[in-house]
Amino acid sequence: MSRSFRIQRVDQIDAGSDKGSLDPGGRKTSLVGELLTLPNLISLSRVLALPLLVSLMSRPDSRFWAAALAGVMGFTDFLDGYLARGTGHVSTVGKVLDPTCDRIVLIVSAIALWYYNLVPHWLLGIMLLREALVSIAVLSFAVLLKQRFDVVWIGKLGTFILLAGVPFAVLSQSSAMDSPLLLHVSEVAILIGTLILYGAAYEYVAKFIELFKVKKLQ
Repeated sequence: MSRSFRIQRVDQIDAGSDKGSLDPGGRKTSLVGELLTLPNLISLSRVLALPLLVSLMSRPDSRFWAAALAGVMGFTDFLDGYLARGTGHVSTVGKVLDPTCDRIVLIVSAIALWYYNLVPHWLLGIMLLREALVSIAVLSFAVLLKQRFDVVWIGKLGTFILLAGVPFAVLSQSSAMDSPLLLHVSEVAILIGTLILYGAAYEYVAKFIELFKVKKLQ
């Protein structure tokens, strides 16, 4: 397979999900059991924390806590993968759930930053455009090709940088700090993370076009 993609058929994923998978002890688990693992619950916790994050971002006197919460949410993106590998709970459900939660967190965070005028709108616009392109690519893979792709390492890097940039952007405009320098640092981090994610999006779209052409020839 070219580039760094791992492709898996959706019908194979669904079949495997219906039958369940094996846990670290070799026992078969159901789809619900595969979902309700500690790493997956940690992934879901990022989404569940979003209403509190958006609320804390609304006022300068609570933005310090918003930044702290955003930092914890970013750390959980590393923690869930680390625990999944360490406990043998790497699963198809987790491979889909983790990037989906990341995408929801990034989109909601960008909209909140836009609404509260914490980051330049043009920067958030190109960030949201990228998320829209990748979402379309993911749906196209699933609907037209009945396939999905695993997240590539460059995508993980870009997501990490973005998740680090968001809390600094919020903290820079809190009552506790109010630092234009830190705001500029966060803007640079968000820009770099977004550009890296555009590189990952290019790989996804290029792979979709490549596989779509192969399917038309079959």
